[in-house]
Amino acid sequence: MKFGFVAKHRGAWPVNLMCEALGVSRGGFYAWLTRPRSRRSLSDEVLGAQVHQSFVRSDRTYGARRVWHDVLEQGQACGLHRIERLMREQALRARPRRRGLPKDRGARSAVADRKVYRTRGQARSDVFDYIERFYNPTRRHSTLGYLSPVQFEQAQKA
Repeated sequence: MKFGFVAKHRGAWPVNLMCEALGVSRGGFYAWLTRPRSRRSLSDEVLGAQVHQSFVRSDRTYGARRVWHDVLEQGQACGLHRIERLMREQALRARPRRRGLPKDRGARSAVADRKVYRTRGQARSDVFDYIERFYNPTRRHSTLGYLSPVQFEQAQKA
């Protein structure tokens, strides 16, 4: 972490001054620059891309636990805390649940799911798309063992 800071700011400040202030050796910094990346950091890069992809596919609604189940389904072995760390590093945060009812400001447009609708028809069509294209076929439900409703029904039939 300290060496990364030195590498990032070495154009603005002298390396020896930053190393002294951070309490690291200058030789250690230069050795760190030439050292190949670790297997862990390389696998974190691959896993981080999968985490980001899962998060975006869920319309930025999945938290770490659901993303973790997506990654496990793709065949990557990892722990929940690693997924939490990778999401934190990429600043990926699920949208919090809305508490209470929205305030009625007297406007004629409907406000929902981060969007403003001009007509009820637009809102109905968007809700239908959400339910039929995301919520039922792909969204993981914790009460169903992190399966989508469609997957859960198929497992019950088999």
